Amino acid sequence: MRRLFNTRFIRWWALRQIIAIAPGIGDRLGMFPDSIGMLEGADQVLVNEVSKVPEAEIVADLDFLSRCLASDATDAQITLPGGVRAGARIAVYDQPWIDMVTGTVLLPRLRRTVLLRGAFANWNATSARLGRPRIPIEGRVTSMINTDNYFHQLIENGIRLLDMLSRPEIGDAPITLVHRPPVRKVERAVLAVIARADTRIILREVPADSLVLPEQAIISFPGNNHWEWPELPKPAVQRMDELFAAYYGPPDTQGGEKLFLSRRGAKLRGLRNEAELEAMLTRRGFESFVATDDNHAEQIARFRAAREIVSVHGAGLTNLLFSAPGARLVEIFPSTKVKSPYWWVCRRMGHHYAPVIGGPGDRNEGFELDRAYVEKALAS
Repeated sequence: MRRLFNTRFIRWWALRQIIAIAPGIGDRLGMFPDSIGMLEGADQVLVNEVSKVPEAEIVADLDFLSRCLASDATDAQITLPGGVRAGARIAVYDQPWIDMVTGTVLLPRLRRTVLLRGAFANWNATSARLGRPRIPIEGRVTSMINTDNYFHQLIENGIRLLDMLSRPEIGDAPITLVHRPPVRKVERAVLAVIARADTRIILREVPADSLVLPEQAIISFPGNNHWEWPELPKPAVQRMDELFAAYYGPPDTQGGEKLFLSRRGAKLRGLRNEAELEAMLTRRGFESFVATDDNHAEQIARFRAAREIVSVHGAGLTNLLFSAPGARLVEIFPSTKVKSPYWWVCRRMGHHYAPVIGGPGDRNEGFELDRAYVEKALAS
């Protein structure tokens, strides 16, 4: 309930009522509460490759994945094991607006917000500000989603863009990649390697609260209905690995084959008896490491070297993309929040996966774990 009845929700709800009565106010604020589907609103659909995920990939872990549905973000109509689809969609929009606060595409001629799903754009997909900068840009533009989360930065921004750029359907004309001022070093690195990847890309930094008004937007959307399971085209993943290797150069620290990714200092999902688990893992030859925004190059190097990884669920596990096939992940969860994105990454990248469920999480998902469960998973 605290997520719903907050200032953002109340402000959004009130503005939605006002704009319904006086739509012109939405034009001035840059807010369109009604939405339109990504394909329905497109002027051109360049790619629409969506297919069913084979049931065999899901059946073996069906009990675990069914439990994850309580916490995973998915289409409300999804069914396991036979109702999962994934793929890529690329669409073109003429004379749109791009809201840099949310990363969404707006269609002012229709007064609609382009979304994957839903009949209206909620408080996460809309923003409203009087007098914010409106920045016209000639030619074609693409954009990233607005996020500080490493999983989404790397996969939904970096890898999805690399996949889009590899497709002949998008043509040879330049594309301006509009982005907010980078908040984190990793965000800056992703932008840098995308710019290096393709001569068609022109980086354009704009104010974080602005509306971008291009002649045309070309946007890559996910085609999956399980939103924790994004497309991971292997050529794009390999390209990202190569780009980071060139960007960072040889690593100062490589690390060993056994890696414990600690959550020490994290605000969420802290393991209250982590010291006990860490001591056991140290005796088994594991090296402890805390992933931060300041050690991204080392994160990648350690995951490249690691063959066994133990970690509480967290965005640092996105680096499994850089591990050689056949690595093993033991992922730890509080019993009250079990999620499946890294099961999916492991399936796609050829890794082995073992979930371990601990005790219930508190308000910040902090919890305790019987280390014997990890020992059992490592021995299996």
